[in-house]
Parts: sequence; structure tokens; C-alpha cells
Amino acid sequence: MRSGDAVLLRTGYGRVRHEAGTASGFTQAGWHASCLPWLHEHGVALIGADTPQNVQPWGPTTC
Repeated sequence: MRSGDAVLLRTGYGRVRHEAGTASGFTQAGWHASCLPWLHEHGVALIGADTPQNVQPWGPTTC
């Protein structure tokens, strides 16, 4: 990885939702604020994910 790269997070949420037929009861993983120092240190220019850009429900998780 180099400065200016994009980092994409694949959580598998779409597959679980497809297999279960619903999203109820499944929390969505995503980027947590504790990831910011790492992203900054590596000069990441863009983040993306297959879910919203934040964990749901909000909680004390880490990268």
C-alpha cells in the first residue's frame, strides 16, 4: 500500500443478507473512528465499504 491509495473494506454483509433473506438482527461492521490514525499514517486517500462508512450500532470496537 502506498500513500494516496484507496482502502476497501469487504464485510460480507451482502452475502449474509442474501442468504438470510433479511437484514434484521444482523449488525453491520464498518470503519470505526479508531481506524483514523492508521489511515492517516498510511496516507490513505479514500475509504470504501460494502456497508455504511461507520459501524452500526455504534460501539467500542477497533480495527
